[in-house]
This record gives sequence, structure tokens and C-alpha cells, in this order.
Amino acid sequence: MIKEFLIAIFLGGLLGLGLTGSLITLNRRQNNPPPTREVSPTPTTTISPAPSPGLTANQNSSSSTIKISSHQNGQIVNQNKTTLIGTAPSNSTIIVAINSQSTTTQSKADGSFSATIELEAGYNLISISAIEPNDNISEIQINLTYSTASF
Repeated sequence: MIKEFLIAIFLGGLLGLGLTGSLITLNRRQNNPPPTREVSPTPTTTISPAPSPGLTANQNSSSSTIKISSHQNGQIVNQNKTTLIGTAPSNSTIIVAINSQSTTTQSKADGSFSATIELEAGYNLISISAIEPNDNISEIQINLTYSTASF
């Protein structure tokens, strides 16, 4: 019986010390909250792209240009297959690259060309290059967005 009594006193003491330690720790945290950091916003600079005056060519030659007449840069279309129609230097090889695919066509003597492309849903960057018979290269890029949403 004395043995059980001593074990009960020992266990009661351990339990009491545990509870007392916990209460002291909680009391200290309430009286001394951890320091808070003040976060001030960092000023940011927004750089807007210069507005595009239409479709212009990044040219390697000064006299060659490509113009797209069927679509405007940034246009939203509602069909995934569309035909680009435009003009380029006469008798040029036209390469239209979009979404890791490319198609090749030839401009006519008057410079007109057309190429059918397939758009992916959302934003599509289309690169159009014209390689003239004298190896001058003209290039432009246009953005078309394919969406099935009603406007």
C-alpha cells in the first residue's frame, strides 16, 4: 500500500509540474507577443509596350515589306482554322510559323499570297517570313486569339 501511495504522489507531481510549466509558457507568450515585422510596399515600375501602329515588318532589307490584309494584330477569331491573306515581295517564298508548326507558300507576281493556319485555343503568335529570290528576308509577327466565347 505504501508503494502505491508513493507512485501516486510521484505521478501527481509530474503531472503538476507539466501543467505548471505549460501555464507559465502560455502566460509568457501572452505578455510578450513575438515581435511583428512591418512590411512596407516596394514601389514598382510598370513598363507598357509601345503601341503598335499596325502591322509593320522587321526587315533585313530596306525595300521589302509584308502586309496582312485579312487580320489585324491582336484580333480575336472564333474559328480554329483561318486563312491569312496579304502581300509580300513578288515571287517570294512565304513561311508562316505558328505553335511549333509551319507552312510554306509562294507569293504571286503581284505579291499576293494566302496561307491557311490552325490556331490553338487562346493566344497565338504567328511569324510570317518572306524570302525573296535575291535572298532578302522580311519578317513580321502578329497575334491572333482563338476563342469560342460569344461577344
